[in-house]
Amino acid sequence: EELGRDVTHDAQAAARVCPTREDTYRVVLRAVDGSGGFVLSSWTGRSATGSIGASNAGGGEGTCADPLVLAVGTPIRGTTVGGQQQMETPCIEGGNSPERVHRFEATERTMVTFNVESDFDGTLYVLQACGETQSALDCNDDFGDTSRSQVTLTLDPGVYYVVVDGYGSN
Repeated sequence: EELGRDVTHDAQAAARVCPTREDTYRVVLRAVDGSGGFVLSSWTGRSATGSIGASNAGGGEGTCADPLVLAVGTPIRGTTVGGQQQMETPCIEGGNSPERVHRFEATERTMVTFNVESDFDGTLYVLQACGETQSALDCNDDFGDTSRSQVTLTLDPGVYYVVVDGYGSN
């Protein structure tokens, strides 16, 4: 029984599957044309271990000067309440909502997905240079509905800034 598939013809094909039961699964990778290196990964989620935001629980204030740290496979719970209003999200016009800045370090070329589920109309963007929205690699306002935002991209080794922001004054 096939659970997922990506039939795109680009360098960033991705199939995301969340099985509903514990079992053994087989992943089949088939390239129609070309050859070269690839990354194949799997991830098992786990419960968040704390709260991030005004409590400073993530090792930072959530600003460019003191970003919160993101670790692969570790969900975090946070808030933009009390955040700074230094940047305007690059995928929508206008707005004066507070944002929280997270630091992510890729140690090797890898495909990552950052996603946010919020109780407000949030946005999510990834910057190469913190505070410089013209350095945005990708941005998403709504992924399915206004309470979700998601960005999937392939990153080279380096430091990136993942910003949770809001639409308008949200």
